Amino acid sequence: MGVWITLYCNVPITVANCKGRGMREDEPKTMSIPAAGKRFFGLGRNASYEAARRGEIPFLRFGRKKRVPVAACQRMLDEAKPLADGHD
Repeated sequence: MGVWITLYCNVPITVANCKGRGMREDEPKTMSIPAAGKRFFGLGRNASYEAARRGEIPFLRFGRKKRVPVAACQRMLDEAKPLADGHD
């Protein structure tokens, strides 16, 4: 009997995304949606879940449990382009 994993995101996740990102072996590879929202985007709990629902924060679903791949968030920030007017 296998485990089904569903990925909800707008960012492709590959093994190459995980390498060379400054991730240590002892660091978790996934985190909760609120923790990822706070750490990477400065969002509160509700805003984090809303961003995930809209597809702005990628997440994996394991049954009822939802986890955010750290490498995907790091990649999103690495590839982010600054706004032309310089505002947030």
